[in-house]
Amino acid sequence: MNNGRLGSVFSSYYFRASIMNPYLVYSLNKSVLKGTRIFTPTLGWSSYCYGFLECPEVIEYVGTDVISSVCEKTRELATQYHDAKTTIYCKPSEDLFKSKPFMQKYREHFDVVFFSPPYYQLEMYKGAEQSTARYKTYEEWLEKYWEVTIQLCHHVLEKGGKMCYILSGYGPDNQFDLLTDMNKIAKKYFHLKSTQPMYNKNVHVTSHRETAEKIMVFIK
Repeated sequence: MNNGRLGSVFSSYYFRASIMNPYLVYSLNKSVLKGTRIFTPTLGWSSYCYGFLECPEVIEYVGTDVISSVCEKTRELATQYHDAKTTIYCKPSEDLFKSKPFMQKYREHFDVVFFSPPYYQLEMYKGAEQSTARYKTYEEWLEKYWEVTIQLCHHVLEKGGKMCYILSGYGPDNQFDLLTDMNKIAKKYFHLKSTQPMYNKNVHVTSHRETAEKIMVFIK
């Protein structure tokens, strides 16, 4: 509180997925990913688009989401950047895997895939197309949302390309071991290159260190 971080004090009492800072996306691309053609299976409330399109080397950004208002706002944001081609789909990522036109157009097309996937039932949003609304159990969600999305990422990523996602466990009680379960599926299709913690909330309590989000980088 003395340092002006009252929000961190309050957030110490619970855990939730982070609000993505566009500068994190920007800095990750500049220092680690170095992508020029980007695909994001979610839009991250437009923050991914903002962060990537601030990188002069990015020539194309393609993203998809199931929240129509986020899709529209992301399209509007992208109009401010004229040097990069931007395409926004309003469709579940797992459905794009079944779209022949999309799969043909973007086969091994991107050099970077980036996103922070849904934390299963940690944050619930309105809409029947949300993955937690479509699939009734955790096991079904892993199979029909997560693994199919990973297959989509593998298909659209070029050989040697990087897939990066930010993920955490599901809280101090470990109700769902997202890190273990989701990474196990990703490793079926990709080689894990690196992983590092991200203490992005600047909170220093034991329970948060146990559930700190991690940045994982995979190689195809």
